[in-house]
Amino acid sequence: MKTINLKLIVPHLIAVGVFLGVAFIFSSPAISEGKSLFQHDVIEASGGVKELKKYRDDTGEEPLWSTNTFSGMPAYFINMLFSFDLPLLLNKIIGFGLPHPGRLIFTCCLSCYFMLMVFGVRSSLAIAGAVIFSLNTFNIIGIVAGHNSKIFAVMSMPLVLGGLHLSLKKQYLGVLLFALGLSLQLYSKHLQITYYLFLICMVYVVYQLYIHISEKKVKQLLRPVLVLVPALILAIGVNLGRLLPSLEYSKYSTRGPSELNKDGGGSGLDKDYVFSYSNGIMEPLVMFIPNIMGGSSQQPLDLDSHLGKALRGHGMDRVQTKQQLASVPTYWGDQPLTAPYYAGAVCVLAFFIGVMFIGRKHKTWLIFLVVTGVVLSWGKSFPTFNYFIYDFLPGYNKFRSVTFTIIIPMLCMTLLGMMGLEKLLNSSFDKKTKKKFLIGVGIPIGTALFFLVFGGFFEFEGAMDEQLSNLPAWYLDAIREDRLALMRNDAFRTLIFVGLVSLGLWLYKLGKLSLRYLSIGIVLLAA
Repeated sequence: MKTINLKLIVPHLIAVGVFLGVAFIFSSPAISEGKSLFQHDVIEASGGVKELKKYRDDTGEEPLWSTNTFSGMPAYFINMLFSFDLPLLLNKIIGFGLPHPGRLIFTCCLSCYFMLMVFGVRSSLAIAGAVIFSLNTFNIIGIVAGHNSKIFAVMSMPLVLGGLHLSLKKQYLGVLLFALGLSLQLYSKHLQITYYLFLICMVYVVYQLYIHISEKKVKQLLRPVLVLVPALILAIGVNLGRLLPSLEYSKYSTRGPSELNKDGGGSGLDKDYVFSYSNGIMEPLVMFIPNIMGGSSQQPLDLDSHLGKALRGHGMDRVQTKQQLASVPTYWGDQPLTAPYYAGAVCVLAFFIGVMFIGRKHKTWLIFLVVTGVVLSWGKSFPTFNYFIYDFLPGYNKFRSVTFTIIIPMLCMTLLGMMGLEKLLNSSFDKKTKKKFLIGVGIPIGTALFFLVFGGFFEFEGAMDEQLSNLPAWYLDAIREDRLALMRNDAFRTLIFVGLVSLGLWLYKLGKLSLRYLSIGIVLLAA
């Protein structure tokens, strides 16, 4: 009888322990104090949910229509129970019974950890990458806002991509994991994130096809692709009760054809509506320096801020000043409402190291997806490309808030970054490696230094300044000084994080720092 090799299992047990610890931190108010997270969208939907639950309890039948949501809508978008719900059962098992929101964080960590492991990243770096991706502010902001289905969809993205990669390597455990991840993805009913996941997988498969054609090994790719078909059918099949009603309802929603035009009009959302939330050209930099654009739309400032001092200097007392500072429009980008989607300084640093060290087999398609995701997030700020995509890419006009495409580079930067660190750690530290390393860390360090030193050259005027047009000049000047301060403070903070990780990597390659302490440092700085 074969004995279990504990050396192979222990790293994964440590990973689970770390993820449970992270999830526990996020769930501690729910566990220790019985509190629940205040989520705006969930509170708004509670009326419809209450009505449906009451009907279910009173009649023993499943309600199919809610009268409390909008002017009435199908119940399967709000709270509908199935007699046997396999994806729901799988979600509970994988989530370890943790309360919300820790369950989402833990499951996302596991999903990303699996993806990184199958792409050849060692356990310690995979733990760091999983924490980086799970705690990006796209996820955290979504959880706080009550966008649970969106974050549930995000959490299964790495599992699907990892299963796809493992399957194409003819390791057919990947087929099962691909089916598991996709069934969880479809269970979330957030088809916008599913659409972005489909784009990622298509780019990956098309590039693999190109590689196999160039190497005249197309037949080696055909079999694993065909094996994925039953997995795809299975994942769709267990969610058919959710997907078919959504497909039917979409014809009668704003995503369907218009009845106001004689010909029925085109199917999809209006172009202005789709691109109403579009990143400005500079805004994707918030993935690296979160407050580079002033932070969220209305961000509180403290009493020591420039505006706080200006208000006190013009006769306001402490209480009045605090009230004024509670929701100051420090954001100076192009959107009417926003919050910064921060991927992490460590993630961006690792990405550029990956660009320098990873070969074209993986680097090409991942860089393409990072760039494409950023360009798509620009929306109306880059109309030449994005209006073309709106008109000709099938299904793209069904979704609004194109800023959500930023999740594509967040996932791909994490993957390429951790693969890059793995390659660096395995490379001999010769002159060529040192040159690549210095270029890789020099780009993010140089970027942070640029905004720290030259940030004052920006005008710090944005779309939200229209609501401030009636205020005195000293008020506006103080806000712009605070916007500059937010940029410089975060640029300095980013510089510290990037510098510490770069120093740690350098010391490790010189043999003066152990991998254990390097990994712990990366996890702590990433979190």
